[in-house]
Amino acid sequence: MISVRRGEERSPLFRSRKRSRRRHHYSSSPNLRVPFRGGGPDPDCVIGVYDSLRLNDQCIYGFWDTSQSISKELWVRVDLDPPEISGLTGIELSISGLPAGPIAPVEEWFPTPASVSGLDIRTPNDTTGTAQGGKVITWDHCLADTPILGKITVFSVAPIGNDRIIRVLPRFPLSTPSLPFPLIKQCDAPNYTPTVVTGQCYILYPSSYPSCGVYRGCLISVSCCLAAGPKTWSGIKNLYR
Repeated sequence: MISVRRGEERSPLFRSRKRSRRRHHYSSSPNLRVPFRGGGPDPDCVIGVYDSLRLNDQCIYGFWDTSQSISKELWVRVDLDPPEISGLTGIELSISGLPAGPIAPVEEWFPTPASVSGLDIRTPNDTTGTAQGGKVITWDHCLADTPILGKITVFSVAPIGNDRIIRVLPRFPLSTPSLPFPLIKQCDAPNYTPTVVTGQCYILYPSSYPSCGVYRGCLISVSCCLAAGPKTWSGIKNLYR
């Protein structure tokens, strides 16, 4: 079990976005609340993989030299924006791009969930058929102020290579075929309304300095891209060689 200092209980993302009152458009289905923008989930409702459990660290890239360590820890975090969503009681997701070796990733979810179903968190190679991949994690109470949901420890003895993209995707096969997105379940008992969210991506060992904007299909936040400049990029990479 991890502990979060009182000052870090809510990330700057939570505080700043909760103040906004943007207009969101929802599905007309009475059983499925879906914040849509442009035909997909709201980009501010995010579940992603990060390199650190520190809530003020929003960087979505990191490094891993398998000659120095055969394992690496990644952190699963959630950021819910619309004021109508007060928290969650469950998530459905898979993670693509994780090493495909014989050692499955080891998961630890926070707080201890009531149930976890699924054999492997990794997205299956074939997502068009009946292949299974991903997990359904359910808690027995509402997680209203718990942005850090879990830790994923991955293993590999082979070199990872540059620009490996790790992305949060739906669980497969899809529980709702018309909604190919990761899902959360809200705290509105007894419905526990399924709600689609955006799956964030993570860059493992980027080959060049990730500038602000889109890098290899991943959106790099301002707070992250300003953390280091191009002049120091070679020095940063050398720390992991």
